[in-house]
Amino acid sequence: MSGPTFDSSNPHQAVLDTVAAHPYLEPVGDLARLLAALPQDTPLTLDHHGRVAPEYRDQPVLQAVTPRIVAIGDIEGDQPMTLRPGLELGTVLVPETDDTALITAQATRRNLLPAEDLARVSAVFEDADGTLREGLEAAADSLDLLGHVVGQDVGKYVPDENRDLQDSLRIEGARIDSAAARVRALVDQVVTAAEGPTD
Repeated sequence: MSGPTFDSSNPHQAVLDTVAAHPYLEPVGDLARLLAALPQDTPLTLDHHGRVAPEYRDQPVLQAVTPRIVAIGDIEGDQPMTLRPGLELGTVLVPETDDTALITAQATRRNLLPAEDLARVSAVFEDADGTLREGLEAAADSLDLLGHVVGQDVGKYVPDENRDLQDSLRIEGARIDSAAARVRALVDQVVTAAEGPTD
């Protein structure tokens, strides 16, 4: 999630400075002013995931729309691909507060993992973002969700005359819940083993 770096002599520095002056966008007027200040050929993309700091995952949060600069490949004809700065719009979940300094500090963080459990698993184990502990805990959280879906939600679509099928779904959901608990119990051991001897 970290953006490209440019030195002060780079011709794209003005784009970086413009976006940095808009840490988050609240009314649509903020977005309009940002877009008007950027070169009109600036590529535009969207972050696929909302992001949140670990300390706010279980707290009441608000969505902040955040602009950031990302490197986008540009290919012209047979020429080698070059990187140019593009504008990415994303969302960061920030605390429910009137403290604009705190909102800004969270909105501008570039090391945040996705808020969704499965997306966080993918970020850790496929994209090498985040820590092993975060990935395992997200995997256990994902299993919790799947256990609930299989054990409770799916059964609502099964007619009452199919009691055996409803019972089977509840049993499978309980098994998934147990797997989640077992994975969660292994987190410390896995992290310790992965880190290796400390002496």
